[in-house]
Amino acid sequence: MNRSDDDLDGELGDCLAALNQQLEELARGDQLDPFGTDDLVAGFDGGIANLHRIVASLLQDVAEATAVSRADLDREVETSVRAFTASAKVPLVIRQQLHGGLPKVACHPDELRHAVERALSICSGGCAPGSEVAVRTFADDEQAVLEIRCNDVVRDLEARSLTLRAFATSWRGRCQLATGAQNGLTLTMTFPLALERH
Repeated sequence: MNRSDDDLDGELGDCLAALNQQLEELARGDQLDPFGTDDLVAGFDGGIANLHRIVASLLQDVAEATAVSRADLDREVETSVRAFTASAKVPLVIRQQLHGGLPKVACHPDELRHAVERALSICSGGCAPGSEVAVRTFADDEQAVLEIRCNDVVRDLEARSLTLRAFATSWRGRCQLATGAQNGLTLTMTFPLALERH
């Protein structure tokens, strides 16, 4: 959220508090000056107009952010897998199972591509030459999911995944790691779907 959004959030809180106070005064009806009630009503009307302006600005910011922050998860995964395979230090077998019809996710394409490459790097960190890494995408309710699995042991997962977790959280998603002696590593990143503009 940028500085102007923080300012608008503060303005919104102040505006709602002032309107609430004015409503309480109007509800009490204990104005001694009959003209004071007219001033209170005029102030309330002005507060409502200010509220409309703040909400319209916030909605505009959301619409603009949504317009530029939409990524095709399958496309970015495909691009990332190609780039990662070309630069991998050991030869790996990467199997892809992409959904193919996912709606766009609420995320910047360049940042998503970088995160997928980082996730692949983390998952293949302990892989021997010829190891298999499985990559798939799928829909889960109102979210799109990227899942990467490998059967090798990967060390220092918590520390190495901090940036991925922060990235996913910044786009209102999640990054989860599951490990097991038999199952190796499963890294899952979940992203909310982008709002469609009509």
